Amino acid sequence: PYREPAADPDGHVCAPVGAGLLTGSVTSLVRHEPSGLFIALQAALRPPEPGAEPVSGVYAAVSRDLVQWSWPTLVWEVPTWGHFSCPAQQWSIGYPSLLDPSSPSRNFETVADEAYLYFTRYNLDGCAIGRDRDLARVRVRLTGGGAE
Repeated sequence: PYREPAADPDGHVCAPVGAGLLTGSVTSLVRHEPSGLFIALQAALRPPEPGAEPVSGVYAAVSRDLVQWSWPTLVWEVPTWGHFSCPAQQWSIGYPSLLDPSSPSRNFETVADEAYLYFTRYNLDGCAIGRDRDLARVRVRLTGGGAE
């Protein structure tokens, strides 16, 4: 799309956002209206703190500007897609999303102190993820340090 070659191509490359922090797929991004913070959710197997052993669960990271992100906080230790043990585990989850049905925003991109964590629950069949899935939700209360 450019007619002239750039004098310094490396000067036009953006730095990755959340490098080393948002290491998996972000499945939900909302703005917490009371604090003004953006909240990104991920279902992942990662260390809950630097240097710790990885734990499977739902993690939340926060940002004021969508560029600088906090270390993701484990908000729910739960077997996630691809990170479950068999035969003990009968289900796992994926695609966590934070949603506030009373949000005044047209696309539900804002949440108040009370919201719902929606997710897909995979009902395992012989330790495999098949077509047996449920859309589930749990009520959460957002606090200064994460979610309850």
